[in-house]
Amino acid sequence: MSQDRFIFDTVDYQNSANTVNNFVKIYNARNNAAVTGNSFKFKSDHDRMQNLLGSKGQSRNSGYYDGLYLNLYSLTFTDGSTVPSINGPGGAGWGAKLWSGPIPNLVNITDAFLTATIQRSDYILADIGGYLYSPTATTVTFQVTSDDGSALYFNGTNVISASAWTYHGTTTYTSAAVTVNAGYNPIRLLYFEGSVTGLLTMSYQLAGQPYQQLLPCNFFYNYNQM
Repeated sequence: MSQDRFIFDTVDYQNSANTVNNFVKIYNARNNAAVTGNSFKFKSDHDRMQNLLGSKGQSRNSGYYDGLYLNLYSLTFTDGSTVPSINGPGGAGWGAKLWSGPIPNLVNITDAFLTATIQRSDYILADIGGYLYSPTATTVTFQVTSDDGSALYFNGTNVISASAWTYHGTTTYTSAAVTVNAGYNPIRLLYFEGSVTGLLTMSYQLAGQPYQQLLPCNFFYNYNQM
């Protein structure tokens, strides 16, 4: 028997007082039917949203958690020129794991975030992973801004320029429009920072929509226990 799995869609509307209101509509992913009586405002009905999601923000019956998952490692190459392996942990330059945890809202790795999280901001590697879920096939375009190196794998293919995996100042890399299969599509974002200022952000654009950085809970998931 198919299990019900709930997905969420944000709806903005502007009333006569020119005020924008944000609502969430809940759908059953199995048959795409709206769940009656379960449209609610983000803030005023936060408790209702938590009850529907279950503990730790997990979507009920899905086996996945909202957002992506971040693992931070030490970069053992400190000469400012030797590039670590793009193959991830266990490869050349990838040292000890320093921290791991969910990033449910957006990818925004800054010096301030690193200092607050692991009390350092230089010689760092990040491995960010999860899935992009879509009920139907579509396309998506990604933008990654990094200082220093970055690589973005979607369904196993690096979709941004190979030149991004080098030491460089703040640079934005844009992918071509890539195919999103119906269901769960693996996504993995790798990053390294040498010294001085560092930054990593990711945004995405669905067909016909503007770029956004937020990772909505009906779209990005990870499989790690929080």
